[in-house]
Amino acid sequence: MKVNEVVQVGDKVLKQKALAVPHFGDKEKAVVKKMKDILIKASGIGLAAPQIGENKQIILVGTPDKKLQKELGMGFFVLINPKIIDRSDDEETMEEGCLSFMKPEIRGKVSRPLYVKVSARDEKGQLIELEAFDLMARSICHEVDHLRGVLFTDIADPASIYEAEKEKKKEQIIG
Repeated sequence: MKVNEVVQVGDKVLKQKALAVPHFGDKEKAVVKKMKDILIKASGIGLAAPQIGENKQIILVGTPDKKLQKELGMGFFVLINPKIIDRSDDEETMEEGCLSFMKPEIRGKVSRPLYVKVSARDEKGQLIELEAFDLMARSICHEVDHLRGVLFTDIADPASIYEAEKEKKKEQIIG
């Protein structure tokens, strides 16, 4: 099932390990464009290729929306074959949501590191290392989990998982 082109929980692609991308070609560029369009429509701050039915190791973190970038204080990155190579021992527990948990909208509290360093390829095929803190670090961890077939509900405090009320003001949703 898809909601606004995002695969919803229950679809088997969300529990599979995504395949490495050996070459970033036209097909992968089309996947990234579709992911960017979805993030703008959904006002999300992250998305993994499996969430649009593509079993590839591609994530987007941040948002391509310039206004939202300014509001969140974070840029926008396309990361291909990302690997977390360092992380802080210090963690923060926060409520998370996910674009793949919108029917119904599910939320829960997840502990994530306050800092991560990730190695990946960019859209030009260049190897990059990115250091991220706070919300950006959380988003990277959330999206990398998607590539491993791990959903936020798999690691959230079970007592904290709930269905969000429709009237509740929506907070930012990580992909």
